[in-house]
Amino acid sequence: MLGHRGYYPRFGFSAALASGLSARLSGTAFMALELVPGVLAGKNRQRDLSASLRHRPSLV
Repeated sequence: MLGHRGYYPRFGFSAALASGLSARLSGTAFMALELVPGVLAGKNRQRDLSASLRHRPSLV
């Protein structure tokens, strides 16, 4: 998700977790939240992850 780096980390979102994801947007405002601990690091993964990020054109 894209969000304020001072607000969303208090809910568990992390730019470090998102850094391993391939996305058109990146940086400290691009964050991820693991719903299953370790899945973004390749642990607890039963299959490959795939997702699409869609955003409002005004954010590009």
